Amino acid sequence: MKDLLTVAIFTIKDMVKRKSFIISNIIILLLIVIGFNIPNIISSIKGDSNGDADNTDNTKILIVDSENIFEGSASMLNNMELGYEAEVSNQEVSFDTIKERIEKEEISEALVITRKERKN
Repeated sequence: MKDLLTVAIFTIKDMVKRKSFIISNIIILLLIVIGFNIPNIISSIKGDSNGDADNTDNTKILIVDSENIFEGSASMLNNMELGYEAEVSNQEVSFDTIKERIEKEEISEALVITRKERKN
């Protein structure tokens, strides 16, 4: 058993000293580091190409729930930190008013929630 341990230690030391082992370990280490940083690399590339990486923090969305379908729970979207600010309106808002607010850049998008009529 002692000879087996001596042979194993000698083989491992010989393998670690080889250039191919060192180079392959360095390549594998680089691939692992790059693989784990792919999301950061992609976000930095997208941020540079748009010129403004924090554009989603300034996004304001108007949610019109005039029929109170969500019973006030739509206002909880602001507490979820989704990357945008939700303005909830329980009053009827016309499409022309929404269009004007988008053109004035008060809001960037609007969501109008209505009930679908059932056909019987």
